[in-house]
Amino acid sequence: MACPNGLIRLKSTLRFLINGRFSPETLFCFVFDENLSSFWYLKLYSLTEIQDFEALDAFSRSKRSPIGYEPFVRHLVKKGHAKEAIAYVARCDSPKRADLYVECGEWRLAGKECKDRGDKVKLEWVVLIMFNASVCPHHSIGKFGRNVRTL
Repeated sequence: MACPNGLIRLKSTLRFLINGRFSPETLFCFVFDENLSSFWYLKLYSLTEIQDFEALDAFSRSKRSPIGYEPFVRHLVKKGHAKEAIAYVARCDSPKRADLYVECGEWRLAGKECKDRGDKVKLEWVVLIMFNASVCPHHSIGKFGRNVRTL
């Protein structure tokens, strides 16, 4: 009597899991027919939700992220964890770092990034945003930065 395809797949999955041949990422992709980036988003959202930032950092260092590190920064800032997001900005693409530092509220690091890249226009923009945020503190930094970002 032949086994249905689903049962064969389940048996082989369990055999590989028991033998330790599957990583959790591979198992997730295999069982749920999802790609690796879905697993990374799921893990990012889950660890942020329970506020386990040490595990999130260990996970991000486990291998190169298929989704990049900008989603880490944006999601952490969105959830109100801007200080934890700063650690991931340095791993993002160089042209985006100043904007991401501004979203985290790190004006000095944003200015330093512009200075290191030699981007005077962006540096003037960071100074303008910093000045406006200090004059009008009722504006949200993230909202304000996104509305003004036209460079």
